[in-house]
Amino acid sequence: MTSLSLLLLGLALVAFLVVGQPDPQPSATPEATVRVPSDRLLRILHLLSGFVSGVKQVEENKRRNVAHPHALVESYLIPVYVPALGQVPTFYAEEFVDNVLKRRQLVTVYEDKDANIRVTPHNITVNPRLQRNGTLDTEVLYNLTVDDITSNHSCSGHYDEPYENVFVGIFPDCSMGHDMNNPKIIGVTTCHYSRYVITYQGSKEGPNPVPYELNKLDVPLLPYMMAGKENFTITCGPKPLERQIQWPA
Repeated sequence: MTSLSLLLLGLALVAFLVVGQPDPQPSATPEATVRVPSDRLLRILHLLSGFVSGVKQVEENKRRNVAHPHALVESYLIPVYVPALGQVPTFYAEEFVDNVLKRRQLVTVYEDKDANIRVTPHNITVNPRLQRNGTLDTEVLYNLTVDDITSNHSCSGHYDEPYENVFVGIFPDCSMGHDMNNPKIIGVTTCHYSRYVITYQGSKEGPNPVPYELNKLDVPLLPYMMAGKENFTITCGPKPLERQIQWPA
């Protein structure tokens, strides 16, 4: 097992220990109604949870001396329980670009009343950090109040599932002042890889005409995320062909 695998296994165990029994508290999210998750929601939660890295693509760029080399993008989405956000599946997210921290947020993933899968970022005013040594202050996250979290629900992205276990997402970059009507991040998430297209010059990742391709190491979900479907498992089929994936315009 690699040191990265051990790091993520340790994070997952810490999160399980800290979660305990959910306590009813005021919620910063209007979608925080407790309900049994759909299989589709559980699939995207499983596919998002973990660590992704573009190191293989960066090395390939160097080997081939490509005209538009990619920045090294690495990110964590670690399942956490934050009572201030209610029962909505929540991830602690950090993104590094060329080893520099660019984003640090809580992210909720849920189905809205029309069964659309939404992804909403939440900024936090305290400073829990996923350190390179693998420590994460989940107790700080657990004790957050609604006053510690700034949510922008107009900044939500969304996912569609054109094929089972193939999700196409489209996101604004609200940290850059963009919204859904402006240049955005487009991504495909599968069992096998994540690919993202960054189109605008102001992005923290850096624009590139060729998608960022990120390889993934999984982290298990927390029990509250699977309430009523604790035995759910995800089954991955063969790697989808590029022509099967319809990228949003």
